[in-house]
Amino acid sequence: MPAPKLRTPKVLSIDFEEFRDTYQNGLVPQPKPIEKAVHPLEGLNPNARVLVAVVPLKNAAKIFDRTAKVYWTRPKFPNTIDLKQVEYLVPYISGKGIRDIYKVTKIHAGTKQDIDPTCEDDRMRLVFEMKFEKQLFDDYKPHDLKIWHCFTDITVEELLVPKADAIYHRLVDDRWSFRTANTKEYTHCYHAYPAMMIPQVARTLIEEYKPSGRLECIFDPYAGSGTTLVEANLIGVNAIGTDLNPLARMMSRVKTTHYDQPQIVEWFENICSHFKNYDPNIVRKKDFSNISNYIFWYTEDALLRLSYIQQLIDDHANGCEFFLLCLAETVREVSFTRNGEFKRFKMSEKSLEKFKPDVFDLFKRKVTRNINGLHQFNTTAPMQTNSKVCDFNSTFGIPDTILPEGSVDMVVTSPPYGDSHTTVAYGQFSRWANEWFCYKEAASLDSMLMGGKKTRQELFTTTTIRQELDAIRALDEKRYWEVVSFLNDYTLSIQNVAKVVRKGGVVCYVVGDRRVKGIQIPLDLFTAETFSHHGFKHKITLVREIPNKRMPAQTSPTNQAGLKVATMSQEFLVILDKQ
Repeated sequence: MPAPKLRTPKVLSIDFEEFRDTYQNGLVPQPKPIEKAVHPLEGLNPNARVLVAVVPLKNAAKIFDRTAKVYWTRPKFPNTIDLKQVEYLVPYISGKGIRDIYKVTKIHAGTKQDIDPTCEDDRMRLVFEMKFEKQLFDDYKPHDLKIWHCFTDITVEELLVPKADAIYHRLVDDRWSFRTANTKEYTHCYHAYPAMMIPQVARTLIEEYKPSGRLECIFDPYAGSGTTLVEANLIGVNAIGTDLNPLARMMSRVKTTHYDQPQIVEWFENICSHFKNYDPNIVRKKDFSNISNYIFWYTEDALLRLSYIQQLIDDHANGCEFFLLCLAETVREVSFTRNGEFKRFKMSEKSLEKFKPDVFDLFKRKVTRNINGLHQFNTTAPMQTNSKVCDFNSTFGIPDTILPEGSVDMVVTSPPYGDSHTTVAYGQFSRWANEWFCYKEAASLDSMLMGGKKTRQELFTTTTIRQELDAIRALDEKRYWEVVSFLNDYTLSIQNVAKVVRKGGVVCYVVGDRRVKGIQIPLDLFTAETFSHHGFKHKITLVREIPNKRMPAQTSPTNQAGLKVATMSQEFLVILDKQ
């Protein structure tokens, strides 16, 4: 049986007789202290209540010339409006809209006969005594009258500063969820990675929102596993991506390289043929001190077998990164880390008793899977297209030797939703491989990423998330500055990305609804707002459910063990073009 529909409570009229008896000398609104001025109208309290009230065009002569001293309501007035709070009245002239604001000096109930005894209309109504205060807008502008199509009860700030989600329009579109899509086609099957943007999102963004004219360079400033780069290459477009994570750069390079498949197969067969000869005594590298606390995370046998695989790759495949990436994934999966974790949490003793991974077999399965993906990529992506994978930090600047100003046609990216310490732990997830290959950034990666260095100063201006930031600060000052540190870096990155996009170019940012202290931060609104400061116009924000993105469904709201809240259930595809 379907659930009953919820009905909006019916708005009734106030009792005019009761109002007149209660306020025999009229109701005088009590102004609130002015907390701040609303630019550019000095002196108006942003929190003061305003009644927007309809005026028939035939009765608007004194409103037009600003000589009106009273406003008469119709013979009914909504009982949902707290008249004691109404400090201002804004006349809405039928067919034109709103322009001026009046100060309400007194409200009383009466009839038109009270003023003109010859008037036959003796119906009770409210009378607002008022005086002209300011002109709000250069010309009349439309306004949504929410109560009976006659009134709106609103604050000064809400009247003058439209809500961000109205400015940066969101459209919920289930088509973008791609619930049944194969997200592991082509080289997207290589190596898992946290919070990967699924290929169908990048692909459809490029197909449907590519800029008019030239499309020769697609840029991803947070390349991660290389999804955007692969999708660009598949349609014959060159791409450039950057990432601070060495493992991510390896993934992007390998996934966009047209390896000679017959050569890869030959090398693979040669490597596999030596597995039967394995003996710990023939393993050359037996020093694993580059891996932090390696005895805690691995068996000695697993480490020796992993080392032997790398030895074979060096000896029989020229150290080819195609195989090293398969080894990187194997390094993580034969460790004692718990399944499904991004951070370094060890399995329980009970799980360890059953954990007996076959290192060689696991590696072979990774390679076989990736060869199939390589075949799909090579037969689809034009051989002449390529991707350049860089290691510059877009927060600090984008080298003009790599991307001169105005050289990028389109940006398609999924940036981090927060710093790695408190959101997705990219550094911890990648540490297994980064330490195995002796990358110097392995231990410090999370502090190098956006928000990794803490600050005590806001470097951005925002109205879209100010309320959320203030609420977080009221709850937890430390968490507030962690959020600000990330937003500072994110703002600087956007500023630098904006410079390299050509006029008419398009940016597509896929962001999430992160929560801090239980408060949702609308990063999509902040992203659109920040790009708008740098010459971009918002086109649309598409909202998609996240059915299959590899992310934790819950996280700690205070970074305390055992406390969990839901994190991100939706993604927002923010699309803008450069004016």
